[in-house]
Amino acid sequence: MRVTYEDWEEEMWSPESVARTSELVVLATQETPAAEELAEVTRYVRNPPVLVADSERIYETGAFGKYWSPMSHPLLSQPLREELDMKLDFLFNFYKNQVEHQLSPDLWLWFYFLRTGRADVYRMAEALTRHTGEVDVYHLGKYRGLGTRHGVQHWSDSCKQARISNAPYRKQFYYLSDGDERIGDLLEETLDTEKTFIILDPYRKVRKHKKTYRPDLGVLSISLGTDWSALAAAWFIECERHGPR
Repeated sequence: MRVTYEDWEEEMWSPESVARTSELVVLATQETPAAEELAEVTRYVRNPPVLVADSERIYETGAFGKYWSPMSHPLLSQPLREELDMKLDFLFNFYKNQVEHQLSPDLWLWFYFLRTGRADVYRMAEALTRHTGEVDVYHLGKYRGLGTRHGVQHWSDSCKQARISNAPYRKQFYYLSDGDERIGDLLEETLDTEKTFIILDPYRKVRKHKKTYRPDLGVLSISLGTDWSALAAAWFIECERHGPR
């Protein structure tokens, strides 16, 4: 227990205030549809069409940065591109077949979709983003804005952190879906995450002076990578969406 900060703690295993959102689709017909028509409607609802610009145009705008490139981009020689894409395809299939054991590959999946434009990659990234944003995050209560995902079972460990709920995991889907309202709600939930650091010190397991450390909203000692980067990203994305406050 002493060598990890992701162990089990009393009263920190609860799934209370996690979420699951359902979508209701209403279609009007003049009469009761035939079986074939109803089956077609079912396929449409389960797999609705998505309008997305091509990878080259998205890359040209710089909307999602330059951390990725379209398959047609001449950044690498042909042999290196083929090797890279083969490895990326292997990793995607690995995660697809091991999806119940995922950690947080949301960003990688979205960048892979941007590179390939593949529908199956989009659907997996969409499903994972909804899962990690809903089920792996506390939406109410004292842990509001924090995520939890490291236990053998959901919520079972004590690692409640902003890096798990961080806004960049939702950004690509929000813009590619033309501003999905529920994803917008999840982005807003991360804006006040720093308030939870008064209740729960995310660095408590490894803090050298944890016996004397007293958190204060005016002066907080937090991690640069796992905490500050998530907070800053939430503020930047909010500014992108709604402008400065």
